[in-house]
Amino acid sequence: MRPKNDQNTVQQTLHPTITAPVFPSTSTEFINVMAHYHRAEIARMAGWRDRIDRTTNWAITVVAAMLSVSLSTPTAHHGVLLFAMVLVLLLLVIEARRYRFFDVYRNRVRRMERNYYAQIFSPEDGTTDDWIHKLGDDLRRPLFLTSHSLAISRRMRSNYC
Repeated sequence: MRPKNDQNTVQQTLHPTITAPVFPSTSTEFINVMAHYHRAEIARMAGWRDRIDRTTNWAITVVAAMLSVSLSTPTAHHGVLLFAMVLVLLLLVIEARRYRFFDVYRNRVRRMERNYYAQIFSPEDGTTDDWIHKLGDDLRRPLFLTSHSLAISRRMRSNYC
């Protein structure tokens, strides 16, 4: 049996104490935080944009393949076109879902660019600091900004119409 002192040190090494995070205390630290956060949000936005583009490319490939199969011979069954329509609808629904995530990150980036970076490059009177509170609330409780049907209609308009 170990002495009681050894058991306490073992428990302390297994369960380290958690210290409070260090918040930016100077304007330089705050600027560094904003720059890194902006870069991270841009990267997330670009990742979701890439996913949207891949889905669009798959929809185009499916349509091209199914048209080529269905119109290749006079005896080809035209049910293939119905199958292609269902596949394209499925890809559109996936694309709309991905667009909703992209829209959340795009909104955060635009909010920072409009209210922080634009103010640095071209200061204007009358701006408020309310944007940073809205950004904080959005990070605490993220919500989709567009409905599923609105996302589908935007994707339809931009890609399919």
